[in-house]
Amino acid sequence: MRKPVTVAIKRDATYPPLLLQLVSHGQAADLTTAVGVELRMHTDTAPRTRKFVGAFAIVDPPTLGLVMYAWQPSDTDTAGDYLAEVRILYDDGTTERLPEPSFIRVHIDADLD
Repeated sequence: MRKPVTVAIKRDATYPPLLLQLVSHGQAADLTTAVGVELRMHTDTAPRTRKFVGAFAIVDPPTLGLVMYAWQPSDTDTAGDYLAEVRILYDDGTTERLPEPSFIRVHIDADLD
């Protein structure tokens, strides 16, 4: 089983951007025919509530599966633990959700203020 992806960022921080290499079935996800790639983040406690949905930029070349997300101020405004996944929308109408088989763990650390 693949080790889960863990991301940590301070509350209210928007840098550095989130850079991920998406892997599908053991290989880099080919994003050549992707029409959209979204980051979906929810609280890690039940009931899970959506924190945000944001759009990734695909990094060239798309065959490497690299995506970058620029954090927005409202994305990181609340300290805590979150679960995230990537949703890829392809031009033929199909969707894929990554990572397989679990989620990206996001920890937003409190700041000193």
